[in-house]
Amino acid sequence: MVLLFVYGSLMNASSRYETLGRVVKARCAGLKPIARYSIGWWFRSLPHGMTCLGARQLPTDAPPASAPCPGMLLWLRPGDLPSLDVREAGYQRVCIPTEWVVPDNPAPLPAEAPLYVYTIRHLQPPTPLFPITPRYLRLCSQREETNE
Repeated sequence: MVLLFVYGSLMNASSRYETLGRVVKARCAGLKPIARYSIGWWFRSLPHGMTCLGARQLPTDAPPASAPCPGMLLWLRPGDLPSLDVREAGYQRVCIPTEWVVPDNPAPLPAEAPLYVYTIRHLQPPTPLFPITPRYLRLCSQREETNE
């Protein structure tokens, strides 16, 4: 098993299903301020001609966030990662410590499972050629918990 911290359209159950072909366990969670992650409209999807949400780790000299970075935690099979890597082309999948996660549910996380997050390399804010589309905005606003 692997864990994936997600934000944006991967919080939407239908969107996850389109990529994975099955329902996966998904729970609301956040990344602790000590993780120094921030999410914003910073990623340009060239194939879709739009700007998407992107997570980035703030520099160590920047002040930490005052609240957890919101998102969801997915419970996946290792074989799910190649499909997600294709979907998230342009992002970088990085392994982060499970101690950085604040699950909304107090149940402990599996200690042996690696935890990943997709991050961006460069800030690329929206432009008229790469807008934030209404459809993507709707997908990103739907945080849907599911069970396997």
